[in-house]
Amino acid sequence: MGAILVDAILQAGMRYETVNARAHQFRSDQPDADTTSGLLALGGPDRLREMLKWPGKKPDRIHRLALHLAAAGVDTVEQLAAFVSNRENVTALCAINGVGPKTADYLCILAGVSTAAVDVHLRSFAADAGLPNLSYGDLHSCYLGAAERLEVDPRDLDRAVWRYITGR
Repeated sequence: MGAILVDAILQAGMRYETVNARAHQFRSDQPDADTTSGLLALGGPDRLREMLKWPGKKPDRIHRLALHLAAAGVDTVEQLAAFVSNRENVTALCAINGVGPKTADYLCILAGVSTAAVDVHLRSFAADAGLPNLSYGDLHSCYLGAAERLEVDPRDLDRAVWRYITGR
């Protein structure tokens, strides 16, 4: 859970490789943070800032997200998957300062729930296809609808578009 929350929060506005490596390192260095309660037991945002070697507000966001999930009874990845399977819970995550719809949807993907997380790459692809300037919600619906028509998992479509745009 700790590495998932670290990955979900740190990714906003960052290069994926930087964040992914940091999340893997966190998982390796902090095996007791495999649950929400284990992550919270490590300490507050200052301790996270120190462990992650990450300045700024993102460690505060990780901590707030962990507190929110703990209050909802979410301690394991399986519980997180069940929690974010309810779209109302995903929407409620966006009330946490620093968690927007893309981060909430990316958290769903990390938990194994099928959706798309509309980032700059998916927006660019949509703009190239003639769908510029749609709201997050409208573009998210377009990707989910496309995945359904293509009979593919939305996560796979998200990943394929991301790889196509980034050349990776």
